Amino acid sequence: MRLLLINPRFPESFWSSKWALSEILPGKRAVSPPLGLATLAALCPPHWRVEIVDENVEPIPLEPQADIVGICGMGVQFPRQKELLEYYRKRGTTSSPAAATPRCAPSSTSRSPTRSSPARPSTSSSSFARTSSAGRRSL
Repeated sequence: MRLLLINPRFPESFWSSKWALSEILPGKRAVSPPLGLATLAALCPPHWRVEIVDENVEPIPLEPQADIVGICGMGVQFPRQKELLEYYRKRGTTSSPAAATPRCAPSSTSRSPTRSSPARPSTSSSSFARTSSAGRRSL
């Protein structure tokens, strides 16, 4: 299995840190590496080939050699995340949001169940969610 994980570029904002990169850290290309994607990559089966691309540092592959494309992002990256999901889905690549946004606002990224629909969180006992004594689900 080949998995491509993408951190979308930040729009010009506080989160892009462009001022800090040019004025305080000249020569650096990013101040916050996508550690969530590195963690996800580490959790994949050992025989999977995983590639992480940070669009804030390098261009993303337009024709990836991947079976699955996962696209992370914070709220500020959501418009770009949505663009990338639509692009890869139109190409027939199985792609999924790899972030909290689709879990908090599923209608914004979901589709009818197809090969390229986003993964749904598990509600089985093997998930991280737990049920409190009051019957409420929590993390």
